[in-house]
Amino acid sequence: TKARSEEGILKLSFASCAIWHPGFLDRGDLTRKGESWAKFFGACGLPVSTLAKSMRVYAEQLAAGKRDAKAEDVIENKGIRALAA
Repeated sequence: TKARSEEGILKLSFASCAIWHPGFLDRGDLTRKGESWAKFFGACGLPVSTLAKSMRVYAEQLAAGKRDAKAEDVIENKGIRALAA
């Protein structure tokens, strides 16, 4: 369903579209029941605060002209962490 949603949004032909792929999220106290198994096995998720910070930095870079707006910009986990650093 996520892939279909992304395809549908891209068909709208926005001048710029950022697609975020954060992977497993660490929601802290708001962890859902199905996600608790991952922590049990030692999986280290991306903190939601890190994702939020990287989205803010990305938007600020676009507004300041420090980043070119792309028709499709896919930001994966590694890029999310780099933006938040």
